[in-house]
Amino acid sequence: MQEQKPKKKPLVIAGIVIGILLALGIGAGVTYARNTPERRLERQLELGQKYLEEMDYEQVVAAYRAALEIDPRSTEAYLGGIRACDGMGDGAGLEEFYAQALSAVEELEPEQLEAQLENVVQIVVYADKAYPEAPEQAVAALERGHELTGGNDQVTDALVDGYLNLAELLQTEKDYEGELSLYDTILELRPENGTALEQRKDRVEEYLEELIAGGHLLRVVLKVHIRNHILVFVDELL
Repeated sequence: MQEQKPKKKPLVIAGIVIGILLALGIGAGVTYARNTPERRLERQLELGQKYLEEMDYEQVVAAYRAALEIDPRSTEAYLGGIRACDGMGDGAGLEEFYAQALSAVEELEPEQLEAQLENVVQIVVYADKAYPEAPEQAVAALERGHELTGGNDQVTDALVDGYLNLAELLQTEKDYEGELSLYDTILELRPENGTALEQRKDRVEEYLEELIAGGHLLRVVLKVHIRNHILVFVDELL
């Protein structure tokens, strides 16, 4: 009687099953790797940049909003959204992106801020376009940005321009003290700023002329004289 050969069919089936499971596992791993938050964010940012180069601004905004749903602190997405809104003249959208961007920047860790500093600077200097009719709000935003960026030169220049714009508004309101205070602040940041030096000189002369014309100059001089005498008296007591 011949000896029966062992059946190989179960082993073959088991091998096929294992092979299928391995293939499924590898496929799932590849799919996961392609769909991590980091990869999805990267794809949205690349898509936004592509649309920005094509000047398809509505698609740019959609792509960057999708990126921000993945990472609400992505300064690249905020900057792209701001540029898109600026490109299509959407002032309300620009202001919204700008305000959200500043809030997000304030939440960055120091190392994250340092790594994204270039984007942060470019965001901050959009203050004048975010608040074109509100120079006080633009200055407040620039002051926040100036502090966050450690006095970055580009932000400092934008802040000086913001102060000058605000000074023009105070000039129309005849707020001499407020205007002169702004010029002093500008000159602390940029001591050789010719516009601030010239405007401060002109405002002082104009202010004195109004005081003389109104008969108030003598009262001002007396106040200063009396105040100086009081200070001397206090010093002597001390």
